[in-house]
Order: sequence, then C-alpha cells, then structure tokens
Amino acid sequence: MRAIAVSEQGKVRTNNEDSIYINEQSGFFAIADGMGGHEAGEIASNMAIEKIRIELEDLENIQVSTIESAFNATNKMIYVNSSYKDQKTNMGTTLSILKIIDDRGYIGHIGDSRIYLIRNQEIIKLTEDHTYVERLYQDGIITYDEYLNHPKKNILLKALGSDKPADPQVLEFQILPGDIIFLCTDGVHYYIKNEELIYLLLKKTGKKLIKDLSDMIEDRGANDNYSFIVIDKF
Repeated sequence: MRAIAVSEQGKVRTNNEDSIYINEQSGFFAIADGMGGHEAGEIASNMAIEKIRIELEDLENIQVSTIESAFNATNKMIYVNSSYKDQKTNMGTTLSILKIIDDRGYIGHIGDSRIYLIRNQEIIKLTEDHTYVERLYQDGIITYDEYLNHPKKNILLKALGSDKPADPQVLEFQILPGDIIFLCTDGVHYYIKNEELIYLLLKKTGKKLIKDLSDMIEDRGANDNYSFIVIDKF
C-alpha cells in the first residue's frame, strides 16, 4: 500500500481549515473540512481527526456500530468544546475516514468531502454528499446541470459539531489489486471533473500527480482550501 497527501490553503482563504491524516502501516486515513469563524474550522477539523484516530485507528475488527459510536463520540466532543468557548461557537467539520483491514475497506463519512474508488478505469463515488443541493437533485427537483451550478451548493445538512446524533454514512467494500482510492475535500471536487480525475490518477504518480492536480485547482481559482489523499499499490 502506498499513500500520498496534500493540504493547501488555496488562493483566497487566509488560513487552512482542512485537516488530513495518513498512516499506511495502520491502514487508517482521514480527511476533514472545518467551518466556523475565528479559526474555529481549523480547530474543529483537527479535533475531529485526533479523536477519530483514538477511536478507530488501531482496531483489528470493525463493525457498523463501531464507526457510528466513534462518530458520535467525536461529534459530542466538538459540540461540547464549541459550547465552552464563546469565540468558537458553531464550529463544525466534515469528516471522511477509511480503515483498511486486509482486503476490506471500511468508510465512515459525514458532510461533503468525498471518497472515490477508481477500478478498471471507472470512477465510483462511494460517499454521499450531505448537502441541501444533493437532496434537491436526488428528489428530482433540480437537474444535474442545476446541481453543478447551484448557488446553495455549500449548505450542509449534516456535519460534526451538532447537538444531534452524527448519523454518518458507513460502508464496507472489497479492495482489489489495482484499485486506487481517492479522498478529497470539496475544494478539490468542485474544480475537477470525473474524467480528469481518472486520467490523472491512472497516468500520473507521486510528485507529478501532486503537481498536476494542484496546478489544475490553482489555475481554476482555488477559492477554497483543498486537500486530497491518494492510496494505491494494493
């Protein structure tokens, strides 16, 4: 297994509210996109990854309930810390994690960061976007073109830091030789089309992949923080 990762501020934001974590040895990967004023998003995303690592990273067996409990514990911790610190009120974060055990992948996810699987030159979005616009599209209220350009595309329906249960998406899947797994925040998938992502991931590796993908995002505006993790060589 091999992994590379990038987390950048972008061209517009004054700080980076994304957080990432990779550990090839333990097979644990996480990406989070924080939100909130006064650097609250940066605190929330870092807090989420540190807590979820403690809960899940070293486990040798995982069940759906294990991931749900870990997300609820993380959600509660962020909410409590937000309540204690007036200047950090309403801080929150997305969180998408992948734990690999042998040839199985286990995903926990909340928010609009994404996890993709590239297999046999096809791309599969494994995670759901927990957004207002995704709900409109799934309900048939808007078209796909309207979905792509909707002015409310950043409104989240779920995130960590709420007084409600986290209710994450949990998924188990088989990992095959030749698979590539790609985790990213919305600052990446907003700019990169699926066909572009497939091309880059299949044709580029290492520093060249990082440069080409980062350059593409920067050339198209990079008005948000952007972070991604690439895992391959299974």
